[in-house]
Amino acid sequence: MAALTAQVIDTAGTAVTFASADVAGDTFKASNDRAKLKVDNASAGSITVTIPVHRSVVGLDVPDRVVAVAAGAFTEIPLLKSLYADPADGNIDITYSAVASVTVAITTD
Repeated sequence: MAALTAQVIDTAGTAVTFASADVAGDTFKASNDRAKLKVDNASAGSITVTIPVHRSVVGLDVPDRVVAVAAGAFTEIPLLKSLYADPADGNIDITYSAVASVTVAITTD
């Protein structure tokens, strides 16, 4: 998994740098609930982004977050530390059904 670093968006504006989605998935060390995963799917087919949920409610596991990103579409997904961070290491793991022509970035304010 490739480690992604959040890019801080300041009041003057920020040019966001995207990286290729990693075939093994990406990981992000969450520090708060304000980060967002930006996914730009320039491929000809739809993909799914999966983020494991590491929480349960009254003993029942909460299902993983699965987001469809249409061909040629751009999507933002909130990365809530309180919901997605693995309690063992604080990382949020992200996987993709396909990575060809898919770029990603993480931003926070």
